[in-house]
Amino acid sequence: MEGQLSSRNAPYKRVSIDRLSKNGSGIASLGGVEILVNGVLPNETVEIGRIRKKKGKKYADLVNLISRSPDRALPICEVYERCGGCSLQHLNYESQLKLKQSILINHLLQHEVTPPDNINVISNQSDSYRRRARLGVRFVPKKGGVLVGFREPNSGFITPIKECPVIERSFDHVLPKLSGLVEALNEPGRIPQIELSIGTNNCSLIFRHLYDLSEGDIAALHLFGEITNVIIFTQRGSPENLIQIYPDKPALLDYSISKFDIQVEFGPTDFIQINDDVNQKIIKLIFDWLNPTKSDGLLDLFCGVGNFSLPAAKLCGVVHGVENNLTLVKQAIHNARLNGLQNVTFEAFDLYSNDIAEWRINKYSKVLIDPPRSGALDVLRKIVCTVSPDMIGYISCNPESLAIDSKYLIETGAYKLTKMSMADMFPHTTHIETVALFEKV
Repeated sequence: MEGQLSSRNAPYKRVSIDRLSKNGSGIASLGGVEILVNGVLPNETVEIGRIRKKKGKKYADLVNLISRSPDRALPICEVYERCGGCSLQHLNYESQLKLKQSILINHLLQHEVTPPDNINVISNQSDSYRRRARLGVRFVPKKGGVLVGFREPNSGFITPIKECPVIERSFDHVLPKLSGLVEALNEPGRIPQIELSIGTNNCSLIFRHLYDLSEGDIAALHLFGEITNVIIFTQRGSPENLIQIYPDKPALLDYSISKFDIQVEFGPTDFIQINDDVNQKIIKLIFDWLNPTKSDGLLDLFCGVGNFSLPAAKLCGVVHGVENNLTLVKQAIHNARLNGLQNVTFEAFDLYSNDIAEWRINKYSKVLIDPPRSGALDVLRKIVCTVSPDMIGYISCNPESLAIDSKYLIETGAYKLTKMSMADMFPHTTHIETVALFEKV
């Protein structure tokens, strides 16, 4: 590649994009140094502006597109080029799915795991899918007052948004009103974040604040909730300081798992899968694979509020869900009662501890695990040695930790990887969700 690293006043440099990073940025080589450029695709030739360094990496802005990839698409969002909410809208959706499949396969091969012959794709609509979002807030009088939106890539700036094509449409009437609401508070510069959660029945907003809200602030938030019919919370500091402002009676959000006639209630900070339609398809698929019957016991690890445990109870003889977070366990117990399920139990337990609890006895023929991004290698070691189930269903949000865990299960000699599907939980981003099935040899 021709050219050298540019200085502040140097002319634009022409580079070719070799590949995409795991965050969706294009990677070019200039003078033997990798440069990250947003909004570009492999095999495109582009002109870039001044190169800057941040946390050991080099970044440059796209100035001019010289040659276009045939996979390039017109973004569905007017502020996409500045907003950090999405990173792949400039890549057509079919190519996004192919890219994610290839990333998944490469991670498996790098860890010497042979992928199944056919990795199916679970997807749905690529817009209006997000039911959770964290919106940054910043008071900038020179830019018109309070800005509410997603943080821009590789910076602390916020791109203000009045609408968002990837957030569920039920929130459209609320989003444009947020900046005016915050600006009317006593200290708008000390509201750093608004967290959004959307359920089937309603949506909620958590206003995180760095100062004690006045009676006038509380009244304004209460009125906003009343006018928009949105559940309003405030939070200062730790999650324990969450306070419901509107309505006056305690309120929860909910969603349904229609195939199993299950209703799941959750709080505004409880973890749920961000894409409802894809979540429904994952649940159906994993239970089609596991094919549990009333003679089976199922152990659900990292069970959350019962997303998998509750439908499993409709199929299995006994289900036991285990979760590190006590708040989620309490909500899962509530959901079991809500659905009249008496064959499912839940336990708060640190799954990464060295302890061996009573539930680790060999009475579960099937295990379902949905760990955080770090994976579950230590947990799987315990499960293989103690429970030794016939099948392990694995839901992953990180292909790298999935590959590491898969290699371990296969190298035990007890399990083989038989089925896998890539689920597009976050269209227009590089996030990859995977469903995998391991069966005893």
